[in-house]
Amino acid sequence: MSEVTALDFRTSLFTAFDTFWAGRTEIASPNDDWNPALLSSDDDAWVRLYILGDPTGQVRYSNSVARDHFQRSGTFTVEIYVRQNKDTDLAYQLAEAVQEFLAKPGVAASSFSDVTQPQENGPDGTWFQVVVSASWLYWTDRAA
Repeated sequence: MSEVTALDFRTSLFTAFDTFWAGRTEIASPNDDWNPALLSSDDDAWVRLYILGDPTGQVRYSNSVARDHFQRSGTFTVEIYVRQNKDTDLAYQLAEAVQEFLAKPGVAASSFSDVTQPQENGPDGTWFQVVVSASWLYWTDRAA
């Protein structure tokens, strides 16, 4: 085991999702300078990714002289947007693809549990939103 920082985990998870998602839709992350208004009228869907760390921090599992071991956890959320009054089925097809991604073992050296069924947040005037999320967990260590 080696030290995995929050940035390492985010990068690994987003890279794995990018690879899995290739060719499906545009992907936005919370800090991207990307705007759905930039989509052409032919683009009917896009997704936004979020990683939320557990607000309680990390759980320490050792007090060794050489290395400390920690468990980190949180939630990974994928918001799926399809154009309002278009193909709502597309939102659910994309949600199923997200669930498939989350079911893969060892994604970003983590494990996912409590994968939600697609949750409709409904329309906002332009987009219809469906959300899928899952709890994540990974282990890390560092020199004491």
